Amino acid sequence: MAATKKSTSKKPAAPPEDDGTLEIDLNALTNGDILDIEEKSGMQWSEIGELDDPPFRVVLALVWVQLRRDDPSMTWEKVRDMPVTDILVDGDTSPTDAAG
Repeated sequence: MAATKKSTSKKPAAPPEDDGTLEIDLNALTNGDILDIEEKSGMQWSEIGELDDPPFRVVLALVWVQLRRDDPSMTWEKVRDMPVTDILVDGDTSPTDAAG
């Protein structure tokens, strides 16, 4: 799964050579990450793994867990406060579709 996040702060979210795509390696998740994703998404991990088109809340939980690896100060509230246009899923150019 890939998500794109545009930086809304002065601090770059990714190195300059990066295209802004956030790759989420599901195999690198810790047990704590999975528990946090379940808590924030309201879904069991086994349910999430079977989804072809996950709800936006699941996408946000995955983005949050990945972003906090690089920035431990990244909170769930900060990810929730990002404009929907900052997160595109799998190269989708219409982020409003991802929210609905």
